[in-house]
Amino acid sequence: MSPTSFAGTSNPAYLVGNALFNSTRYKLWRLANVASGSPTLSVATFQGSFYALAPEANQAGTTSTLDTFIPAISHTSGVGNAIWATHGTVCNVGGGTNESCVRVLRITPGQAASGAPTATLSQEITFGATTDGTSFWMPAIAANQVERTAVVFQTSSSTAFLSTWYTSKALVDVGYPQATAISQGTCSGQNLGRRNGDYTSAR
Repeated sequence: MSPTSFAGTSNPAYLVGNALFNSTRYKLWRLANVASGSPTLSVATFQGSFYALAPEANQAGTTSTLDTFIPAISHTSGVGNAIWATHGTVCNVGGGTNESCVRVLRITPGQAASGAPTATLSQEITFGATTDGTSFWMPAIAANQVERTAVVFQTSSSTAFLSTWYTSKALVDVGYPQATAISQGTCSGQNLGRRNGDYTSAR
């Protein structure tokens, strides 16, 4: 990532966090000055749009649903002074019942005159499927040197098996295009406790 140092703050490293359930709040943790032997840990709080726990996802061939996980940050990627983060959240596509969607954040860290860290939310994009009843969850994100981002995630619906899809956009694009399948499922997910996708990753 190689983020910029600030006055009195050398070689910072960052961690993005949020609440586990209903909130609009995010936090950017900063660890700095490790090499000097005087490490400091501090945090900046910033606001985004509302996010909340999504319902479990339906899947084809069974009445058993799949856990879409809490809306906590599930993956991050950094380029220079930009931090990209992603997580799931509740949404509603096309009426009917709620589904799970993907939220992507672009955060720029800074520093106030007091030396405290700051965080600016420069992009916030929430996207879901184009059809009612299709859920997207457990997203992961990767960003290249020009900040083209790719988001990979799990998906299913009452007419589609558990699958892995992705979508990608350039930094200047205002949204993500319709997703494309990486691996299209051929059977219902039967994993213990309905948990799946905890290790979804992108790089």
